[in-house]
Amino acid sequence: MILALLSPKSHCLAYGVEGHKIVALVAENHLTSATRAKVGEILNGSTMADVSSWADSYRQTHRETAGWHYIDIEISDHKILAGSKTHGTVVDAISSQSKILAEESSTSESRRMALKFIIHFLGDVSQPLHCADNYDSGGNKVKVDFLGRNGSLHQVWDTMLLQKMMAEDQASSATGDLRKLANAVDAEFLPNLASIQEGSVNDWAEQSYKVAAFNAYSYLKNDTLSSLTVTLDQKYYNDNKPVLRRMLASGGYRLALVLNQILDPSPVAQTMVAKRD
Repeated sequence: MILALLSPKSHCLAYGVEGHKIVALVAENHLTSATRAKVGEILNGSTMADVSSWADSYRQTHRETAGWHYIDIEISDHKILAGSKTHGTVVDAISSQSKILAEESSTSESRRMALKFIIHFLGDVSQPLHCADNYDSGGNKVKVDFLGRNGSLHQVWDTMLLQKMMAEDQASSATGDLRKLANAVDAEFLPNLASIQEGSVNDWAEQSYKVAAFNAYSYLKNDTLSSLTVTLDQKYYNDNKPVLRRMLASGGYRLALVLNQILDPSPVAQTMVAKRD
C-alpha cells in the first residue's frame, strides 16, 4: 500500500540538526504501538531523533546520495530541472527506501539504513527550499541579511528561522527542550492532522514548492538575486514563523503515516492508510 503514497546542486542541510529532530519527535507521537516497537528493533536502541541527521553525514562520504535530498522544481516555470531527473530526487529516494524497509527479507543493515533515510527525507520534503529552485541552487546563491545575520536564503529556511523561534521559546538544542517544542507544534496543528496527511509524496513536495514560491521568495525580485544582499526583516520572520511551524508538524505527521503504513499491518493502521488512498 505504500505505493499509494509514492508517485513516481548540492543543497545545504535541511532544517539543520534541530529541525530534523523536531520532525522525528512529532512523528514519534503518532506511531502505532506495533510501528514503535519495530522502529526500536530496527534502529537497535537508537531513537528516531538520534538518527534523524544521519543521512547528511552519510552524504559527505557517499556523494551519489547528494541528489536524494531535494527536488528542483523551478519557481519561474514549474518544471523539474534535468539534473534532478538524472540523479533522482527526494521523492524517488523515499519510494526506493520504503520498498527496502518494507521487504522483511532485506538484511538488518539495509533496513536500518532505509529507515534512517526515510526519517531524514520526510524532513527534507517539508523544507520548502528542498523542493524549489529559482536557478539559484535552492536559494543557496541568494545573499540575505536576516535580522542582522548574513547568510543565504536557503540557510534562513534551514536554520535561521528555527533558531530565532527557539530563542523566543527559550529552547536549546537539548533533546528535552526540542521535545517540548515538538509537542507544542504538534498540539497546534493536531486538528489538521488528517488533512495534512492526505496525498502522495509528490503532492507534499508540490505543497513545499508553493510555500517556497509564495513565502520564502516573497520579498525577492528576480533582477536582484545574484548581485544584492536582500534584507529580510522582522515582518518576514513574523509572516513565516507560523509557516515554519506548520511545515515541521507536517513533516512529522507524514513521516508517521509512511512508517505506520510500512511497518504496521494491523487493521487500525491499514484503515488509516485506506482513508487516504
